[in-house]
Amino acid sequence: MLSMDRIYLIKKLAADGLSTRAIAKKTGFNRETVMKYIKKKVAVPGPFRERRPSKLDAYLPCLKDLLQSDSAVTNRKLKLTSKRIHELVSTGKLTDELPPLDVSARTIERAVKEIRGELAVDNGSKHLKLLHAAGKAQVDFGEVTMLGPAGESRHFILVMSFAHSNFRLAHLLPAQNFECLAHGLTEMFKRIGRVPTTLRCDNMSTAVAKIIRRKDIDKGQCNHDATDHPRRVTENFLAFMAAYGFDAEFCNPASGNEKGSVENAVGWVRRNFFCPLRLFDGNYDALNDALSAFCLAEAQKPHYRRKPKTIEALFKEDMAAMKPLPDAEAADEVTHTWGRATVTEDCRVKVDTNEYQVNLQPGEKVIVKKFWNKLVFYTDRRKPVSEAVRLYDSHKDSIDWSVELKLLSQRPSAFNSSYLQAICPAEVRGYLKQLTAPKRSVLLRALLQRVRKTNSIVDELEMLRQAIRDYGNESVEVVAAGYRGAEDVLTDSIKPMENVSQALGDMKLEPRCYSDVFKQLEGRRHD
Repeated sequence: MLSMDRIYLIKKLAADGLSTRAIAKKTGFNRETVMKYIKKKVAVPGPFRERRPSKLDAYLPCLKDLLQSDSAVTNRKLKLTSKRIHELVSTGKLTDELPPLDVSARTIERAVKEIRGELAVDNGSKHLKLLHAAGKAQVDFGEVTMLGPAGESRHFILVMSFAHSNFRLAHLLPAQNFECLAHGLTEMFKRIGRVPTTLRCDNMSTAVAKIIRRKDIDKGQCNHDATDHPRRVTENFLAFMAAYGFDAEFCNPASGNEKGSVENAVGWVRRNFFCPLRLFDGNYDALNDALSAFCLAEAQKPHYRRKPKTIEALFKEDMAAMKPLPDAEAADEVTHTWGRATVTEDCRVKVDTNEYQVNLQPGEKVIVKKFWNKLVFYTDRRKPVSEAVRLYDSHKDSIDWSVELKLLSQRPSAFNSSYLQAICPAEVRGYLKQLTAPKRSVLLRALLQRVRKTNSIVDELEMLRQAIRDYGNESVEVVAAGYRGAEDVLTDSIKPMENVSQALGDMKLEPRCYSDVFKQLEGRRHD
């Protein structure tokens, strides 16, 4: 096809009265071409290219069937690549009906891209642009990595985003269980002083027990949103919703785009606050204060679409539409869960994958009250037993040292294989090992007495080491006595009493003997 400037030249010469022969001679084109463009209507050339026949055409139906079946594979690692399809075509393994085809990999790549685009359109992957009402929020978990004393550690951020104003708030947590979810939401509600009217989230197992098919709605399993998104919501999350008065909207399965605001917010928080890797000493309160301050400072910036309004100014519209906070006591009753366990032979209670030592008999039933950061153990009769810091590592053992030391003082010969000897300073370990079992028990009972008072095994072992240095050449009873009185104040170091009357020091008492006192008491008895 000729360019527009050449077509214009032919049309102009024809309009000037030149013959076809003269135009052909002047332009260098043959007469058929000149005649063609003289008769052809002038039109702006379009961007579309006419598709030429290709030797790959006979293979396209087979390629489409192959890619259509491949789209049903859920594991992305097992998806067919263009390179693999090119190998199948060039070796004749694509189908027995067609021979091997000598074709370039680039030609196969273009064909695969075109077919996959058609399949995506057929599958209805288009998204609607939705309006976001004020007061509604979206929540989601995201994973972050930080540097701790033992190296890299994995944590989770619960992010809440308000699509109307683009206001974002996040809270760092050790896990994604219900206790962490409830605690994180509660803390973020407290920071903004209001409760969103609706929370949109995915089908997290901490909130959704089951996705109900529409044909199963009449079976009585659905307890939330039977009209649009039938769900069986967990009792804990229902109680949390009732206490705070918000409604919940759950996305369709594998449809993260339905909460795109918070999906973007998770990446935004991770990139702008947690990169590069932050140092973390385990103090969640301090880090969450810094994270909240960061989010509030970012809210001072203009909205990305509704400039010059700031995010904070638009968030005031969200605040006006939201609900007030409920009573604090009522809200605190819905942030924990309950569990049951049985005491093992070594006086442990297993929660998740970790074990916690308790002062109960083996085989006894225990009720566990689970908070995000601690566990409270009760007997079947609601009698409190003990508390323990909740562990989030795998297969860890939490030691209650008052229980451990009591058992060890009763069985001092087991010291060499105990948890205590593993954490003892070398001097303390060596001293205890060279003692006989009865004498070792004396020192273990002293250690138990002080641990019950201070609840710090590390500090007490350090004080015991100092007592061994000071009195180690004496008997074990002297060492134990010195250790028990390590914090006692010496008599010579006690300051004299002040503001004591001088007359009190000058008082003289009449001397009396004990026999006179007894006679006086004897006489009063007869009276």
